[in-house]
Amino acid sequence: MLKLEAFFPFSGDTVEKDVKIEARSVITSHELERLKDSANLKLHALKSSSAIKDSETAEAEKLINEVNDRFDGEKSSEDGRMHLQADIRRAFLKMEEVEQGHEWDSIEAEIREEFDRLEKGNNELGNKYDQQVAAVRSQVDSVIRSKDVRQGRIVLDDINSLFVAVTLIYQLMGFIDFHLRNFNTIQWKDATRARQLLQQGKEIANTNPSESSLHPIVRSVIDLMIEPPTSGPGVSF
Repeated sequence: MLKLEAFFPFSGDTVEKDVKIEARSVITSHELERLKDSANLKLHALKSSSAIKDSETAEAEKLINEVNDRFDGEKSSEDGRMHLQADIRRAFLKMEEVEQGHEWDSIEAEIREEFDRLEKGNNELGNKYDQQVAAVRSQVDSVIRSKDVRQGRIVLDDINSLFVAVTLIYQLMGFIDFHLRNFNTIQWKDATRARQLLQQGKEIANTNPSESSLHPIVRSVIDLMIEPPTSGPGVSF
């Protein structure tokens, strides 16, 4: 417990207050090693990027190399661990600065790649969504000119949503194939009914597949799952 005094000249009063001093929390050597490993992995990822120059990661690399060299000698003491932790945090801050400087480059590359995939899918599936693809192309051109990171993420979401619509027939067929192959690994409310629906969907897919015939079947199959899919085929349905 520490006693503090504060004097207020205007009123002539002195106020005393007891302040409880909490023991500082020191990172364990195991936690510190995991933090060090994360820093090394992040540095490796940055240096592997063709868009990032070695000079941009030089400060972070120097800090991390020093931590690696000192680690075994300092990890056993509280002060040593605190100094190592502080330097690892400094390295992370330097790497975050590099990432932020290249954030738009990464988003732009993803936008271009995903839009190319969208255009290809639309062309291969009969150009039914030409008007919507053209509208998204306008968004892509605009955001690439502005280099707006936040808007870029919105455009990416729009591209991905349209891609689902463009390729829906194949995604429905893929859902049916996937869940027939993995039927016994899924928990069902009514396994017999689920298998009947999947087999019905497979027959339609093999003879005369259409979105209007397969979509209701897929939705019914999802409703029979105890835990609906959170990733993979079926999430967007």
